[in-house]
Amino acid sequence: MIPSGADLVLGRIVDNQAITVLGNNNTVVRTITVPVNRRWWFCQGFVYNADNVARAITVFVYNAATSQIGILLPSTSLAAAGMLSYIDTVAGISNPAPALLPLKAGDYISITFTAGGVSAGGNGSSSCVVIEVAV
Repeated sequence: MIPSGADLVLGRIVDNQAITVLGNNNTVVRTITVPVNRRWWFCQGFVYNADNVARAITVFVYNAATSQIGILLPSTSLAAAGMLSYIDTVAGISNPAPALLPLKAGDYISITFTAGGVSAGGNGSSSCVVIEVAV
């Protein structure tokens, strides 16, 4: 039998999935931070635009000092009701993901949804799938 907490030594999959409320003609930023005493190995993420207009989506990686250290998805137009998986698709072009992207405690992934005009809003969603280990 594996002792309690052993999954953090061996690694566990965390999807970090959440609803993102998109309002009328606004910008919404979702921040997903690596917890204290944890290390993440980023695998991939997903974004869903529930709005009735296209939104520009960006996904950047920052360190704890708020310095940008990576781009997982440059500004990409996502159609109304559109879905995309990042890091394997950038503007419709196949883009192989790195084997695993290591992130330390305090690093974070920032997902930005920017509307291009008047919109109905809606409940979009996003995820950031990682392998989490204790350190």
